[in-house]
Amino acid sequence: RPLFLKHRGFHIYTFPPPNNGGSLLGLLLHRMNELPPPPPQSHSAEHALWLLRCLNGIAGLKHHPEQLLHALRANSLWGNTTHFSILDREGMAISLTSSNGEGSGTFLPGTDIQLNNMMGEPALLPKGLHTWAPDSRLTSMMTPTLVASGSSALHSALGSAGAGRIPFAIAQVLHFMLDYPGPLDKAVNAARTYFHQGIFELEPGFDHLPEERLPPTMELRIWTRKSLYFGGVNAVGRQKDGSYMAAADQRREGVSLCSSEAGA
Repeated sequence: RPLFLKHRGFHIYTFPPPNNGGSLLGLLLHRMNELPPPPPQSHSAEHALWLLRCLNGIAGLKHHPEQLLHALRANSLWGNTTHFSILDREGMAISLTSSNGEGSGTFLPGTDIQLNNMMGEPALLPKGLHTWAPDSRLTSMMTPTLVASGSSALHSALGSAGAGRIPFAIAQVLHFMLDYPGPLDKAVNAARTYFHQGIFELEPGFDHLPEERLPPTMELRIWTRKSLYFGGVNAVGRQKDGSYMAAADQRREGVSLCSSEAGA
């Protein structure tokens, strides 16, 4: 069964444990619900600080799966990765994320599908590289997600590449999409943030944020251009009038297409 979450009046379905990505996404959305409403102006300095409050204290949990699962229950509730989302005229949707990692060199017989190799991903090996125990399952940060208006009507399908930053990218796109309604493309390509090991990183697009407004132990890093480092979200959805929308992340050379013949 998928992990089921409620956020801003929408029903969200994503990958369940033992996958880490869906659990992190759930905690991020829960944190957004706990905080006061976001500032009315998107990408203001106050908005950046609001996002920092969402991210701070959660990013480190990806290195401690056992704490992550405990935190998720307490609140009731990563390479060569690609994602596609499909929505048809019947309202059926697919949200699929796949990755070769470093590539294993082994292909499924009769297909062109190469088995993944995740052994070089630090975000999946919290105790360090070369610590994987044979015959044990590796977790994943891949977080394909569906959003429904209420219990049935599909609103959107989305997912992302981006290594350990995948759930953080998806959480922010959901935030922009649901808290600042507008074109789907605007939500997907809006400037994002990331917090990791005491460094708060901002893509260009936020208003000026004086560093003195951050805790003294925290470093502010402002990027000069948008980067695939912040994920590569691809999304499709349906608007209130029944028309379709699709958005591809410009950070990762994504492609989007709406076909009137296919009705998607």
